[in-house]
Amino acid sequence: MMKEVQETWWHRLLTVTLIFIWIAFTAIAALGAWNLAGERVFIYNWHLPYKNGTGELGCEPFIYQDESTSGAAFRCGQFTGPTEAIDDMIKVGFIPRPDQLPSPRTEVSDAKTLQSIARKHPLKYRMETVHQVNSVIRNVGVATLLSLAAAFLLILFSKLVFFVAYGSSHRIVR
Repeated sequence: MMKEVQETWWHRLLTVTLIFIWIAFTAIAALGAWNLAGERVFIYNWHLPYKNGTGELGCEPFIYQDESTSGAAFRCGQFTGPTEAIDDMIKVGFIPRPDQLPSPRTEVSDAKTLQSIARKHPLKYRMETVHQVNSVIRNVGVATLLSLAAAFLLILFSKLVFFVAYGSSHRIVR
């Protein structure tokens, strides 16, 4: 036989607390899905069209030489060396005549080319986050499934609490 139990303050408190936990979990899952869907994109001022914006960082090549070694470094967004940046500038048409570059091309010669370009045209980049629609949809779907799983687990938890408090056959009435 089903035992009827009068609803008390702690029943409502438990329900409100579990709903709050579920809403907080869902909000965190949605924010996480949005952040994970973002892809970092580097925008360089030698790519056209380029609009000045906030968060621009400058790029400067660095050449080091001593008696036995020489080398160059260039850190600019995704580029880790001067040759990569020169190749990109050739690809996008910023350097219109690649046959005018020193031959053979080395890291040092490319860094010197970047230094001469930077004197006339300061090299800059900025990073932006781009959200692709398919990534957003996939991650929102995962967040929805996680939210539903959390709701299911919270309902099971509340049923367990009432089972411990009142036994197996009970019904809460107002």
